[in-house]
Amino acid sequence: MQTLPCCIFFSIWGIYSAISFDFHTNVLAALMVPALLYEFEKRNWAKFTIIFVLMLLCRENIGFWIGFLMIGFHIKNKFVFFKSRPAFHSILIILPVIYSVVVTSYIIPGINHTVEQAHYMRFQALGHTTGEVAQYVFLHPFEVLKLIFSNTSPEPNNDMIKIQLHLCVIASGGILFLIRPVFLLMLLPIYLQKMLGYDSSLWGVNFHYSIEFVPLLSLLVFDASMLIKRERDRLIFFLFFITTSIGVSVSVLKGEATIFQQSVSTFLKNKDNSLTMVRETYDLLNKVPQDAVVCAHSNMTPHLSSVKKLYAFPLVLDAEYIVTFKQYYSTYPLNEEQYKDTMNYYTHHFSVVSETSNAVLLKKK
Repeated sequence: MQTLPCCIFFSIWGIYSAISFDFHTNVLAALMVPALLYEFEKRNWAKFTIIFVLMLLCRENIGFWIGFLMIGFHIKNKFVFFKSRPAFHSILIILPVIYSVVVTSYIIPGINHTVEQAHYMRFQALGHTTGEVAQYVFLHPFEVLKLIFSNTSPEPNNDMIKIQLHLCVIASGGILFLIRPVFLLMLLPIYLQKMLGYDSSLWGVNFHYSIEFVPLLSLLVFDASMLIKRERDRLIFFLFFITTSIGVSVSVLKGEATIFQQSVSTFLKNKDNSLTMVRETYDLLNKVPQDAVVCAHSNMTPHLSSVKKLYAFPLVLDAEYIVTFKQYYSTYPLNEEQYKDTMNYYTHHFSVVSETSNAVLLKKK
């Protein structure tokens, strides 16, 4: 019986979608949530503080989520801890939110003066600062609720992406929000950050964008099981949600596996050519001046971290150089047609410095 909560955790699709994608620090923060709750309820404040700080350092917006987690933890424990040390626990609620506001609104813009345009681009319909977005959420709750369920992109193919997420959450234990709504409260900032933007890749069940659901859905099922007195009934309860979660995960991962298999198959068939393109791309990146303002494809940016200023394509702004792929499996955040049109536009305003079979380095005329 003790291993069943762990089985729930590892049966939820978000784990496998995250580890099958590339590295993101919000995954680390999400996986610390069960430990954070455990140390909170055990009153091991030293260990709790270490986990608390590590989560904050994982990503600039994690503080918003931690604030809601703290509120949820207190509601779950009927404010017993809060009543004993109200000042300390008030700080635990307010401090992470202030941290995220300061980092996203002042520190990051202070490092890169164009970050406000990039950071809030996905929420541009709601506002251009943290305050404007928060104000819209509070003043237009029914419109926000509508956005959580509706397709806000111009692509009709995205109509069912949000619905798919909601159905997967319900089947993986989310139906229990009806009896333990505090867990829905703890997921509120995740839902808002995930669903209110225009970027449809954030809405669904793929990549690392659903990892935050995993610990809270697991804890939700475990917490709801405590309402069941008979051990046999509790076992059936766990097995039901483990089965439905595995069913959802298999369905989600089946589609991702097909894409992965196609990519691996293509690579193996053209292995020599692919390795040649990698070497050519590295040679091209070495031609980018270190003191330049550069706009690069997101898969190239880690290799250009030492340049003066760096943007992710297609955010060109004041870039002197553009380095990107001619054709690529990932055109994020553009679709293939938009990517092609954007490349055609900039080839008329930039001159070609160097190019390979699959990549090009452009310099502003």
